[in-house]
Amino acid sequence: GSSLFGEDERYHLYYRASGAWRLTAEDFFNVENINEMKLRVSYGTAGSRPGFSAQYETFNVSGGIISKGNLGNKSLKPALSKELEIGLEMAFLDRFSLDVVYASKNTSDQILGVPLAAYYGYGSQTTNAGDLETNTIEAEFKAFLVQEKEMNWSIGMIFDRTREQITKLNRPP
Repeated sequence: GSSLFGEDERYHLYYRASGAWRLTAEDFFNVENINEMKLRVSYGTAGSRPGFSAQYETFNVSGGIISKGNLGNKSLKPALSKELEIGLEMAFLDRFSLDVVYASKNTSDQILGVPLAAYYGYGSQTTNAGDLETNTIEAEFKAFLVQEKEMNWSIGMIFDRTREQITKLNRPP
């Protein structure tokens, strides 16, 4: 529960589930030179919160003059994110490791400050105004060059790419 949202939107439930499968622990897995291999997956939800004043009307004072600032929004609700993540972790040839992750996230009801037409008298309003789709690929490769009692030396390369797309915007451009 959070008092940052409107009266009817104060309570929301979120969840997460995850699991992993170590293939190298299975009797059928007998691949030479692969020291460890694990598949993992998780799925979950989360919400984000606005600033405290988003649900209330605010005013500005400048040079002794009071003016309207943000129009409150008593219907404001959390932005809901749903994320799926799939990963592969692998160690091989006693010297290398590879981690690859794919993540897909959809966020609905994003919390955005939206400018208002002048006839409202307020400059803006915080509202649930759009949906966003995000896809990410991450990979990390490591080579352990020296593995001694007194010294370890490794090098690695990391790759990641994130693509985001606004899939819905409930406000005029």
